Amino acid sequence: TGAYILGALLGFGFTELFLLLDWGVAAIAYGLLIRSATVSIVGSLFVAGAISRGEIGRPALRGRLIAYYLKVSPLSALGGMAYSSMGQLEIALAGAILGPTAALVLSLNRRLAFAGRAFIDIISFSSYGAFGHLASSGSAAHTGFRYRQITGLRFGIAAGFVAVFFVVNESFIRLWVEPSLFGGFWLTVLIGLHLVVTGDAFLRNYLLRAGGRIVAGSVAISVEAIVRVALAVACLRVWGLEAMLLSTILVAAAASVWSHRAVLAGIGGDGTGHDPDVSVAGTLVLVLGAVAASVVRADTWVALVAMAAAASVLVGSLELSVSRSLRATGRELFAAFRRR
Repeated sequence: TGAYILGALLGFGFTELFLLLDWGVAAIAYGLLIRSATVSIVGSLFVAGAISRGEIGRPALRGRLIAYYLKVSPLSALGGMAYSSMGQLEIALAGAILGPTAALVLSLNRRLAFAGRAFIDIISFSSYGAFGHLASSGSAAHTGFRYRQITGLRFGIAAGFVAVFFVVNESFIRLWVEPSLFGGFWLTVLIGLHLVVTGDAFLRNYLLRAGGRIVAGSVAISVEAIVRVALAVACLRVWGLEAMLLSTILVAAAASVWSHRAVLAGIGGDGTGHDPDVSVAGTLVLVLGAVAASVVRADTWVALVAMAAAASVLVGSLELSVSRSLRATGRELFAAFRRR
């Protein structure tokens, strides 16, 4: 988890630095390269340290495992490419069908949301190995508890971030570029819900693959990508950007339900994806954030930063006060951090 956080921070920081140095589009590629290199180096150092301490055995080549990896790697790579390309294809389709102005509006209005998503997705990426071990342990009750905990934490953080995004996005666009490029209240709401729902669908699919259903999960996310693109084209031609985002949210919600059931079938558990109090807390802050977005504005960058900070504190406090599960997860994470 620390490697992913460090990689994300360095990648984002160097991307901004390279953009300020007028490196153009190449700045994004170099930022991604720095993020990936950081994760690889820190991960390698962690493994080397674990081997030297005797915590894990020395690596060895096994023919059976090599054959298995050769079998599943193409499908796994296809699933990863499908997920990473879905968000970018939306802008490309908007530009091709509605014109460059629509693509620009969509790109600018979701800039804050996608910057936040890069950090929220750390929860998904960092849970793969640990959940894989749990799923193979045979303890359905404990695995089911951790599954609810992971999905609940991701939903709680995503809902809190999106609630703040609702509040600040219009002011951010007006100050950053110009008021005419703000896409409107409903576009902002749909972008935020898009982040919550599509990220949840990916996390559940990711945990399904971590539990051993690599082929099924990879095929499922590829099918999701195909359906999303097909519906996006149809909706853009007839109804516009908002309809495209709504269709994407509905497809992702259906994919999330399928992955959720597949995960539970694999671990032998039952129940909800996360605890009900997390759903209540997340839904509450989303509604309040949407309401606040229609009444609050910031006219300067200082006022915007202050508004974002105040909204973050209020949203976080409200979620923690409503959800006992989020409070328990927070205490557990804090205790684990102190032990480290």
